[in-house]
Amino acid sequence: MDKQDRTGNPEKVRINEALVDRLFFAEHYQLALQGVPESQTIVGVFYENGKCVTPNYFKARYWYQMAAKNGEANAQFHLGRMYDQGKGVRQDFVMAAEWYSKSAEQGNARAQFNLGLMYEYGEGVAQDYLEAAKWYRKAAKQGFSNAQFKIGRMYDQGKGVRQDSDTAAEWLEKAAKRGNEKARFYLKFK
Repeated sequence: MDKQDRTGNPEKVRINEALVDRLFFAEHYQLALQGVPESQTIVGVFYENGKCVTPNYFKARYWYQMAAKNGEANAQFHLGRMYDQGKGVRQDFVMAAEWYSKSAEQGNARAQFNLGLMYEYGEGVAQDYLEAAKWYRKAAKQGFSNAQFKIGRMYDQGKGVRQDSDTAAEWLEKAAKRGNEKARFYLKFK
């Protein structure tokens, strides 16, 4: 799109996203070296996703671990996901649950949801629908639509909670309003 410069002359304005990414990475890499946990997490994400650097799960895990040891909830979530999916590490559901739990306790909705999944399906922890519902509810209250769908289904089926069609419908409708297609589909048959 053409824009005008200060003199009124049109010029093509295009942000070089790759350059912005490189500058962003360089800034956070320096902060990560200084021990800033949030920057360590960002550097880990760049290495995991291969954004402006060569993808490297070993380096990603290193930076996540540095930040996670300092209590950074997002890094703890990412470590949990790496162990959950076996990305750059041997798949280990017990380790995944431990990292998700640390992050979830700090309020990370993605970790709360994933911990709920682990409890629902008994991966890395003993299967416990009550615990699954607890973690889904926490993530759902933060607006995480997948968790809203899951807690809605649990209320509908009476898994880990007292069966309650009205509460189920409330959560499913919230999820559907946030664009959750599974919730929309599920509500069509209710």
